[in-house]
Amino acid sequence: MVAVGWLSGFVGSLSAAAQEARSVKAKYEVSYAGVSIGDFTFNSRIDGSSYTINSATSIKLLFGALKWSSRSVSRGNIRKTVAPEAFEFNYRSNRKAFRSAIRFARGDVAELSNRPPLKKSSKRVALKPEHLKNVMDPMSAIMAMTLGVKRNPCQGSVDVFEGRMRFKLALEAKGQRRIQERGNSGQPRLGAVCRIRFTPIAGYKRSKAMRDMANNRNIEVVLRPVPDANLFVPYLITVPTGYGTVTIASRRVEIIDGRRQRIALSH
Repeated sequence: MVAVGWLSGFVGSLSAAAQEARSVKAKYEVSYAGVSIGDFTFNSRIDGSSYTINSATSIKLLFGALKWSSRSVSRGNIRKTVAPEAFEFNYRSNRKAFRSAIRFARGDVAELSNRPPLKKSSKRVALKPEHLKNVMDPMSAIMAMTLGVKRNPCQGSVDVFEGRMRFKLALEAKGQRRIQERGNSGQPRLGAVCRIRFTPIAGYKRSKAMRDMANNRNIEVVLRPVPDANLFVPYLITVPTGYGTVTIASRRVEIIDGRRQRIALSH
């Protein structure tokens, strides 16, 4: 289930990507091997050039015997480029709790706090000072890749740091997919299918799960264009694994655009 954590940030940041959208509220269903195991929600808001994105994930497995939850918040500014200022991530499970807080300055990590501190391990790829330069938090990174309704949103890459690990995230065009919608939002129903490439660089523990994620060429996201708000909304993310497929599927999205008009998407 490595995928759920960083893909949750991926969903929230994509949907907050354009300055024309004043706010976005959304709910997604998380499934594993065809069984619903939890949900992901987020609220994002853009005031002038400043943005704030809050997200929350709740997951339960084996009838609640295994469960974890996370909350995160990203803040920054959008001027010529996306400039993150602060990112905080809180995680809790049956066995442990973890908090990471980052302050950014000119694209570099200026302050970092992990509680509890990361344990030293021979399996962990060393995180060096150069790995903390020219990076963004997960939400701000995808926002930078999806500003405005592009003809092809499946392009480009960014370097990301989420408190423990530096990794590269890239999108590649794969095709199109028809969007299923309940009701009529008036927005296009043809989405862009992008392949997601995840490349760990430093700070991560060497493991089979991490190798599988890095070698997986079948991770995809379907992005639905919303021209009235000048943004793309993730419709579906799929992560095939050896034990079943993880999916994050859109259920409800409410957007308030720059003219303060409401756009409701129900899938």
